[in-house]
Amino acid sequence: MIITSAEAATYLQTTFTAGQSSLVAALIPDLQTMVMDYCRNSFLNHNMELNASTISFDTHTITDSASGFTDFYVGDYKVRGSKFNNGIATVTAAVAGALTVSETLVTETAGNDIWIIKVDFPTSIKPAFAQLINYYLTKQGKQVKSESLPGGYSVSYKDSDSLMFELFGQWKKPYQ
Repeated sequence: MIITSAEAATYLQTTFTAGQSSLVAALIPDLQTMVMDYCRNSFLNHNMELNASTISFDTHTITDSASGFTDFYVGDYKVRGSKFNNGIATVTAAVAGALTVSETLVTETAGNDIWIIKVDFPTSIKPAFAQLINYYLTKQGKQVKSESLPGGYSVSYKDSDSLMFELFGQWKKPYQ
């Protein structure tokens, strides 16, 4: 996960109400996907990956019957090649042969060629991500870009494209 609710509150120098905390927790996975799509960047660390046809899935466990995952640790991983479980999985515990994840998985037997690849978000993306959360919490999708005073009063708002470029442009990969 790019950021936790607690980290977002710290970056924004605020305390979330119970309702805001629930909303932030619900927003984070969707906004994370939005950022990854915008950046055309999965933030994959190919030094930490496993490709095998011995990987199966059950409720909250990814199992490798060949006892892989020996170098894996807590964090986010991208699952590819699964019939039902492709996407980001948050590993909460890792031992040889098994990863415990926070998401609910669909039961799937081994046999497909599955890739499990570590996702490493740069720490420097956290403040920008906190600002994106703030955008959705406080501005209801609108954030003042410029404003003039009486006599020629006008206001304009940042659109989502300009906001995304401002916050995440440095991590955007070119089309390939």
